Amino acid sequence: MSSGERAVDRARVEWAFGVSEMPGPHGFERISEYIRSPDGLGWGWWKGPDGKGYDRNRCFEWCGAFAARCWSDETSLSIRREHFASTYRLAEWGRGGGAAAYQVVEIGKPLLWLPQPGDIAVIERGDGGKWWADHITVIESFTVAGGVFATIEGNATGAGPLNARFEGVVKRHRYLPGRAPEGRKDFVRFLIRPMSADEVVA
Repeated sequence: MSSGERAVDRARVEWAFGVSEMPGPHGFERISEYIRSPDGLGWGWWKGPDGKGYDRNRCFEWCGAFAARCWSDETSLSIRREHFASTYRLAEWGRGGGAAAYQVVEIGKPLLWLPQPGDIAVIERGDGGKWWADHITVIESFTVAGGVFATIEGNATGAGPLNARFEGVVKRHRYLPGRAPEGRKDFVRFLIRPMSADEVVA
C-alpha cells in the first residue's frame, strides 16, 4: 500500500466518525486535535481567538489541518507544521521542490502526471482570486475521462457518513478547469503529492 493510499484510509476513518461543526468529541474537540496535536498540524500553542481552542464554526480554516491529520503517519511533523495550514505555503513548498510532485492545472492542457489517491488537490473558488487558491482537499480517486476528483475534505459542506448534506469532514466531487457541471465555478488549481517520511530520509 502506498503512502497516499494510507492517507486516504485515514481520511475515510475521520469521515466515518462524522466529524462536524458542532460541539463535542466528534466535533469541535476533534477539529482542535487536527490543529493542535502532533498527529495533525502540531500547533500545540494555538488556543483559538478566545483561548478556548476550536469552539465555534469558522474560528480557524482547518482544511489543511485535516489533510495534515490524514498524512500524519507519512510525513514529518515539521513539514505538516510549516506547510499544511496554508494554500500559499503548500504551493511554495511544492514549487520549491519540497513535495514529491507538484503541478499547476491549466484549462486545455494535459496533466503532467495523473493524480493518485492521497494526493492533495487545492481548489480555486473561481472568483479570480489569488494564484495559490482557497481550499485544501485529499483526493480519494480520479476519473480521467470526466476530469473528476472524488475528494475527502475538512472544513467543507458535502456528503457526510449517512450521505446527507453535512458540514465538517465530507466527501465531494471536484473538477479540472472547464470540466465542472454548469453552475459550478470552483476547480482544481494545483496538485501536490507529499513526500513520505521515508523518502525524506532516503
